Amino acid sequence: MTTINDSFPTVEHAQNRFTFEHLVPTSIFLAGQGAGGADINIRISYQTHVFSRRHEGGSTAFALQDEAGLLRQFCEERYKKSLTLPDICKRMVEHNYLTWESLDKNKASNLAVSGPVLTSGLNDLVVYYLFPSRSDEHNVELVVKSAYQKEIDFNHIKRRYNVRQLIKKAHFQQIRVP
Repeated sequence: MTTINDSFPTVEHAQNRFTFEHLVPTSIFLAGQGAGGADINIRISYQTHVFSRRHEGGSTAFALQDEAGLLRQFCEERYKKSLTLPDICKRMVEHNYLTWESLDKNKASNLAVSGPVLTSGLNDLVVYYLFPSRSDEHNVELVVKSAYQKEIDFNHIKRRYNVRQLIKKAHFQQIRVP
C-alpha cells in the first residue's frame, strides 16, 4: 500500500482533544547522493498505526479506520510517543541509522530503532517502507507504518543495512523497499 496522509482529523477522546500537526509530511534531502551529484529528496509521512492500536470489540475508546479500512482504536500512549516521531525519523536519515527487514504476518517491513546504537532489550521501534515518489518535488517516499516498543535481541538479526542504502535502492532501482 502506498498511502501518503497529508493530515489526520482531530480526535476527541476522554474529554481531551488530540491534534496531529506534528505528523504532517516533512521533507529531508540527501545532498549530492543522486545521479550526477543531484540531491535525493525524501518525503516522510505517517500512517494511523503510529497513534492507534488494534480495536478491541467492546472498547469505548475512539475508533477510526486505518489505511486498509480496518478498525483501530486511538491510543494515548502511542499518541504521546508520536510527538517525537518526526525528529526520530529525520535523525534516522541524517545519521544513517542501521535498519533491517522483518516479516510480520507475511508482509515485509523495514525496522529501525529510535537511536543510532542497537542495544538488545526494550527498544522504541520504527516500522516503515520506501518507494519512488510520484510527486514532482520528491524522489523517495518514506512511509512510517507504525511505531511502538518491542523487546529485541540483536544477536538474532544478522543482515543489517543503513537507512540511506535503502533510500538509494528505492531511488535508483525505482522499486518499493521492501
